[in-house]
Amino acid sequence: MAIDWDEKLAYETPKIVRVRDRWLGVMRLFFLVGISLYIGLYSLWYKQGYLLVDTPEGNVRTTLMKEQVKTYPSHFPYCKQFIPPPAPAPPTPPYLDPKQCLVWEEYQMNYPPDMLDSMMVCTRVSISTQYRICQDLSAGCINPWSMANASNYYITHVEAATIMIEHSMTTQLYNTHKHNSLYAGSSRSLSGSLVNADDVTLMTFPPGRDIISIGTLLGAGDIDLGRESDAEGDAGQSMRYSGIVVLVYIEYTNLVNIQSEPTFKISVVRFPQAEHKTVQVIDTLAGTGAANPTKRVLYNRHGIKFVFLQGGTIAAFDWPTLMVSLASALGLLSVASLVVEMIMLNVGKRKWLYTRAKFIDTVEFGVNNTSATDDPRVVDTHSDLQTLRYANMNELTPGTAYLTSPPPNHNALTRYGAIRS
Repeated sequence: MAIDWDEKLAYETPKIVRVRDRWLGVMRLFFLVGISLYIGLYSLWYKQGYLLVDTPEGNVRTTLMKEQVKTYPSHFPYCKQFIPPPAPAPPTPPYLDPKQCLVWEEYQMNYPPDMLDSMMVCTRVSISTQYRICQDLSAGCINPWSMANASNYYITHVEAATIMIEHSMTTQLYNTHKHNSLYAGSSRSLSGSLVNADDVTLMTFPPGRDIISIGTLLGAGDIDLGRESDAEGDAGQSMRYSGIVVLVYIEYTNLVNIQSEPTFKISVVRFPQAEHKTVQVIDTLAGTGAANPTKRVLYNRHGIKFVFLQGGTIAAFDWPTLMVSLASALGLLSVASLVVEMIMLNVGKRKWLYTRAKFIDTVEFGVNNTSATDDPRVVDTHSDLQTLRYANMNELTPGTAYLTSPPPNHNALTRYGAIRS
């Protein structure tokens, strides 16, 4: 038996049915325009789907400097030394928990020094002196130090002290783009700003060292040390008394112009329901030798713990990223035809006509079907569907009932191409 190579190597191609219905065409066009706008405006322009994005990493070094003018505790209402201003100045409201105040230098306020990506600034100190009452290793010596009463003091005007923030960052793009300075930098080469919670700029920083007062930094986060603390067990105490934890975010970006150096933005958020303290122990020799002091002073420091966090978005144009974005977005165009087709085949009085135009059934070739032709290539040509070209659909066949629903023997007649107009 000869092989029919035309049959074996036949080329198959999809069949396209043109449905001449203006409303379906308008609906498809509406979806195509909407999806095209989504691809062009949102995916590529607004979301910048052509960029390869990286998150910067870096480090922060801080230095504290106290106010360079003489500070008087009598000027501040949280100090017990406070002297109210004379009339006609408005009366000063009473402070939540005033204490005696001390005037400290920066090295006293900043303890412990040289903390990685953080800084502690003391606002209150509890000072107590303890004496040795027994040796550490002697029998029955559970607590070798006497418990002395502590004296509490506020540190005067810490808000006026300034913090010099030196920060740097880099990204993987810096390595993959041959150490291009567009993808790395430091505060010495980058410009930036300090913003509040509403993204309003409070300060701008040219390239160099970023110097900010503690009061300005707290104001950016709407933080007032005179407010009552929300930490557990600190009811009736101010934040100046209990201490707080402040998160300082440094975010870098070059999305405004990927061909220019990045800029940075500093924002401040207080960590809720958190206090901070650290204890410093100073041993005094008291004539017993350095290895076994008989007296020590405890400095229980409460204050502001600044934690510096770096992040942001650094991006570069990337062809593979653009191709992936386009492929993903263009796949949505098929949704327009899919939605219109579902409506065409399932909604409206003409849905069965559209179904007949789209799908073609062969005759049944079952062994029990004696009426089927022996030629398996016989199919329904749906020649009667040429009547769809008429403007008046009632001309398809006499009677409007035929148009609103298929006839009872519709399936059988269609199967053999028996329906005619």
